[in-house]
Amino acid sequence: MEGQRLLVTNTHLAYSPKMAEGRRKQAEAMLKAIKRHAPNSENCQKLLCGDFNDVADSPAICLVLDDETGFRDAFRECHPRSRGYTYSPPRNPYVDPSWTQDQRIDYIFLTRGLKAETCSVVFDKTRGLDFVSDHFGVFCSIQFSRAPADGLTFR
Repeated sequence: MEGQRLLVTNTHLAYSPKMAEGRRKQAEAMLKAIKRHAPNSENCQKLLCGDFNDVADSPAICLVLDDETGFRDAFRECHPRSRGYTYSPPRNPYVDPSWTQDQRIDYIFLTRGLKAETCSVVFDKTRGLDFVSDHFGVFCSIQFSRAPADGLTFR
């Protein structure tokens, strides 16, 4: 929409599975920075994405989704029943072989004025896109909107 601003924030939180509290603190600092650079307003939508190295019910992801900024999980909105794994030891040759669990640890979060039109996992050796990292990517086509997608909130 004309005159709309978009703040895009990309992150990479600490890796070690034992660092859940560290990732929560990193997410807290990131949310403070987002608010400082673009306070909540109708003409500055926000997109937060990256490698969070954490699952959906972790303290860091819950903090993002529960924050007053109003972030929503774009992949979950488009695929409420899909696990959307972005880290897969059995499928991806770049994953540390000692790791055994498929997980979704990469996210795209959107605020109220953005709508996910499509969202998919990419670079997972499907749709002609080979592996490029130990993580699969997340692709999202978004549009500006005046209200939340269908008025729903997804976690």
